[in-house]
Amino acid sequence: MRRKFFIPFMIAFFIVSNFAIAKDFDVSDIEAQIKAKEAEKKREELAKKRKKERMLKQRAEKIKSMRKAFKKIEWINSQEVSDKTKKIANSRFLKAFATDMEWTNEDNELRRIVRGYCYTLTKDKTTGLIWQDNIEVLKNRVSWSEAKEYCQKLSIEKESGFRVPTLKELKDATKRDIFTNRIRKGEHIKLKNFWTANEVNKKVARYVYNLQGDDSWGLKSEKNYVRCVKP
Repeated sequence: MRRKFFIPFMIAFFIVSNFAIAKDFDVSDIEAQIKAKEAEKKREELAKKRKKERMLKQRAEKIKSMRKAFKKIEWINSQEVSDKTKKIANSRFLKAFATDMEWTNEDNELRRIVRGYCYTLTKDKTTGLIWQDNIEVLKNRVSWSEAKEYCQKLSIEKESGFRVPTLKELKDATKRDIFTNRIRKGEHIKLKNFWTANEVNKKVARYVYNLQGDDSWGLKSEKNYVRCVKP
């Protein structure tokens, strides 16, 4: 008889016990923590979004003022004023807009162009070579023999003893993008072929034609650009 009531009794006891435990178990604090974390995450995301919006607005305003100043610099460089005056104006521009702007390359490109008005030589810290880097490298087009003669006669900032660079020298320097006056990125149509000292034969020589340092060959009588170098 006892066994007959024992099993139902144990079941009833188990149900009552579990009900008491469940009644005492409060999860409201855990739910509150989860909601607090979600709210904090939303606040952080909103703060990041607002920060980015502010930075984008500031960048747009600075780019606008930089473009306006750049037009003034271009105008000054086109006037018949002394090189010293031009250099002072260009240096002021570079000082005023010295900081790189996040999410844009336009500011760096504008600075690079202005630096091109100021500087005429670039020393390669890796190789020790001194390169012609004035605006003339993007203007003068000569034959291969004229390029050799031009470099031999070249004198910049009391530096002389220039020569036409070897293919290896020019490819390496071009790929590392060390020059101020160089082909602008995106100028695929106006490719500029720069002579090297490397000959294919008596009538043909090699040149470098893009920012990746790719090279090809052409007749020595062709008119290409030249960037002189000295050890």
